[in-house]
Amino acid sequence: MWLRPIFIISMALSLLIIGTLVYGAFSWQNKTDTLHQQILSSQIKPRPTHFTKGELEGLPKVVQNYFNKALKEGQPIISNVKLSQKGFFRMDASEDSWKNFKADQVFSTRPIAFDWSARIKLAPGINAYVHDSYFQQRGHLKASLFGAFTVSEAKNDPQITHGELLRYLAEAVWFPTALLPSQGVRWEELNATSARATLQDGMTTVSLDFHFSKEGLVSSVYTDKRYQELNGEYVAVPWQGRFANYVEKNEMLIPSKGEVEWILPQGPMLYWRGEIVDISYDGIKTLN
Repeated sequence: MWLRPIFIISMALSLLIIGTLVYGAFSWQNKTDTLHQQILSSQIKPRPTHFTKGELEGLPKVVQNYFNKALKEGQPIISNVKLSQKGFFRMDASEDSWKNFKADQVFSTRPIAFDWSARIKLAPGINAYVHDSYFQQRGHLKASLFGAFTVSEAKNDPQITHGELLRYLAEAVWFPTALLPSQGVRWEELNATSARATLQDGMTTVSLDFHFSKEGLVSSVYTDKRYQELNGEYVAVPWQGRFANYVEKNEMLIPSKGEVEWILPQGPMLYWRGEIVDISYDGIKTLN
């Protein structure tokens, strides 16, 4: 008879765990859908509406070459993007901490905004959920276990906002019309194969060094100052991303794979490897 109470308790605990998992996933997705709708509904029509090569006059030659490769005359200026990713995320400095992730991301270019909503598989049946976003000129980073229990959260800090705007500038290679001067990006030559892009949004200004391959496409981006929280304080740390496997999407050349790392005093720490699974522009699914 003593087995029956144990069985009932076990069943109750199982139901509680399952309920928590289901509720957490549903709640997280509902909040994600709401935020993505807010981002997309806030956008305004870009100006100009189409790219013309006359806009490239006066830019560093390496930047002109990039736009001539990546874009075609008359390319519509993109106002919003939706994409899906998959890959691996490193949870800490140890090599065995790489975990699978899947993510959905939306961008608005006017006003500048994005949200990266990721599900990271920690173990069978156990997921961490992450929001990495920039909205209404503020950065926000939140991690949750099961989608129900907040593990960490940082928002409205100038350092977080600075880092999220840097991320937007780096990831604009997936919708390269956002890197044009008409969209607020200022370019200055560094050398024959690299140039610095600067973007201001509200009170925040960021710069990234873009490096270009022999084919003329963006191979990597770098900054010597992206803030990382260490022991409760924000520390400026070098940060870089690399891009590869360019493909044509809606007559634009974009990278489909990338990786990102912090360059720490003890050496580089690669923490994100991913690839684009699906992408659409202005509500239109890509043609190739």
